[in-house]
Amino acid sequence: MAVEFASLWNEAGCDVTMLIRHSRALSAWDRRTATMLTRELKRQGVHVVADAHVARVDTGVNLGATVHYHLGDATDADLTAYGEFVLAAIGRDPATGVSWLGDLGVALDDSGCITTDAWGRTTAAGVWAVGDVTEGPALANRAFAQGIVVAEAIAGRNPDPVDDDAVTQVVFSSPEAASVGMTLDTARSRPDVHDPAETVYPMMSNARMVMSGSAGSLSVVSGLRDGCGDEPVVLGVHMVAPLAGDLIAEAQQLVGGRVPIHRASSLIHPHPTMSETLGEALLKADGRPLHTR
Repeated sequence: MAVEFASLWNEAGCDVTMLIRHSRALSAWDRRTATMLTRELKRQGVHVVADAHVARVDTGVNLGATVHYHLGDATDADLTAYGEFVLAAIGRDPATGVSWLGDLGVALDDSGCITTDAWGRTTAAGVWAVGDVTEGPALANRAFAQGIVVAEAIAGRNPDPVDDDAVTQVVFSSPEAASVGMTLDTARSRPDVHDPAETVYPMMSNARMVMSGSAGSLSVVSGLRDGCGDEPVVLGVHMVAPLAGDLIAEAQQLVGGRVPIHRASSLIHPHPTMSETLGEALLKADGRPLHTR
């Protein structure tokens, strides 16, 4: 939300200062994607202050606000940023601090999320949970999918549980950032993944990308995965680009379907389109680069 509103207000002509707690925005994302988006925000005029820690906010009588913060470990330094409005967007906590959950026997984990099985069943008979009150990505599209699984399970069907590895994330900034599946670091830490690799595609080799006037990035993570045969499969895709939120849908199908890189790279994309960037990234990952090295 912070990146989206910073981008929105900046494009509307406002002077925007964004205080971030780490060296880059979207610090939990793929490093290349997060770094590229942070650079683009700066290039477009957003004043990004990294390693900032807010101490307090003083509000004025005319809706103004002064934010007091320090950088890094310098807790005694009192720096300030002034704005007409201040948006605090540093995550969310599950709204589970109500007595009736305990009365029903609904168990919570250490972070306050409702404990469920893969199909949304809680520890209380007849009580199911989906969405941001459960552990995992706090995203509407994931909650929608969970709701379908719960409805079908209640109806007596046997649905597949939601695969969090295939849940897409999109930041609707300018340009957009989108991600699905594992980062290279995540893949390296997974016991069910072997020989992971990252393929970086130079987005500016795409004509539509050049015409957009925006910089961007695209990386594909691939590797061997238990239960997927002896061919490397698509494990993750991470991008910054105009329309990245739409392009990531194709990547989600590849990651969710655990499609081998060789098969994915053989799919044909319309020309000239932004979607060709993913097609050429997959070709490069398969050792058959086109328009790049």
